[in-house]
Amino acid sequence: MWVLLSLIAAFSETAKDAFGKVSVVKTDEYTSGAILHITTFLISAILICIYGVPNIKPVFWLGSLAFLFITPAWTLLYMKALKLSPLSVTLPMMAFNPIFTALLAFIFQGSIPDISGWIGIFLISFGIYFVHVKNIRIDTIHSTIYSIFQDRGAVAMLIVAFLWSMGAHFSKMRVDGSSALFSTFTGGLIGVITTYFLAFINRKNISLKNVLTNYKQLLPMSIFYYLATITSSLALVSGSAAYVFSVKRGSIVLSALTGKFFFKEHFTKWKYLGLLLVGLGIIAISI
Repeated sequence: MWVLLSLIAAFSETAKDAFGKVSVVKTDEYTSGAILHITTFLISAILICIYGVPNIKPVFWLGSLAFLFITPAWTLLYMKALKLSPLSVTLPMMAFNPIFTALLAFIFQGSIPDISGWIGIFLISFGIYFVHVKNIRIDTIHSTIYSIFQDRGAVAMLIVAFLWSMGAHFSKMRVDGSSALFSTFTGGLIGVITTYFLAFINRKNISLKNVLTNYKQLLPMSIFYYLATITSSLALVSGSAAYVFSVKRGSIVLSALTGKFFFKEHFTKWKYLGLLLVGLGIIAISI
């Protein structure tokens, strides 16, 4: 069941990325980030009123404390990455998310990837290279790797990938310490508070007029974000963080293709090969 839920989360993540690319251009990263969390909080609050508050365990509070720092960081960096660079450049950096998650599993759970996991790691690494390369030549390898880290959007999304990996394990703590619904509810609440706090200290205005003007982009983006969040939280009830978020990262390939067909981003044959390797790598990690 967790595999199906993770796949639904992946498709929802793809839809959220597509609408997010449009909304962040029409508004800004603070407004888009705030609406993401407000929608999640409001929908979850309604459902909490219906189903009630579960029994809260101490591990829940540890996971929630970590999110006070992780949530505002990834929210702003994620929206900034979408604004700075094309989807086909930024989103493949999320392929590192399963790698980081698997490596962090050693710290959180004392486990390491098996053979198929390591195969997946290498496939993803090569895929990332091919997504950015224009011509395969030995003397261009160094310059291509250098160009990846020169792209501000790509670097921002790489940091997001690491933060999401940490968040995956802390999300597992929150779900185990409460419920999938309550974990999603508190995640939305934390997101609202921290995003508005960052907007305040950076003197950024999240205007209601701006939200109402661009609701056609903001609302679908935030709804799909909620679906991605709640389905991945439900998947964490029975699945491990490393496996759930590896399957969820299948959205990388779908989102990059969205950039090609909907935003007319340029694709080379090496970029197609790179995305194929990323997809195969995610599958290898998941089995």
